[in-house]
Amino acid sequence: MQPPSLGDVAYAAGFFDGEGWISIGKQGRAAHNLYLIIGVAQKNLSPLLWVQARWGGSMYYAKSSGVTQLTMSGGRGSRFLQDVLPFLQVKRAAALVALQFHSLMGKEKRGRGHPLPPAAIKERLSLKAVLQALNRSNGVTDIAP
Repeated sequence: MQPPSLGDVAYAAGFFDGEGWISIGKQGRAAHNLYLIIGVAQKNLSPLLWVQARWGGSMYYAKSSGVTQLTMSGGRGSRFLQDVLPFLQVKRAAALVALQFHSLMGKEKRGRGHPLPPAAIKERLSLKAVLQALNRSNGVTDIAP
């Protein structure tokens, strides 16, 4: 991957602000097994390849619509949001919530015999609900920048 320049970051932020999305997805059956995922969809492949060359991610092509989607999850998605955050306008509040959510990952010992504490589950689900509300409002908040 090429390291992005400041101009690259500013361009990526504008592209993502207009065409991207931020979500907290669910993995498996457990309602609290959540992860950060971001993406951008576009019929024109060149800007997606440009972003992928600098931040990575996975491409998915929908033949029926002709749209290609670039997604980044977990740490990769978090790094992208951290890089573009200073330039985001529309998705700034959602990015802040997503980064707060991602910062909670890995704080508790996980796996068999180590269930998440109820408070951690509640906090994660609460941030997911906040992000969903922001996405429904197209990022419009009552908070001045």
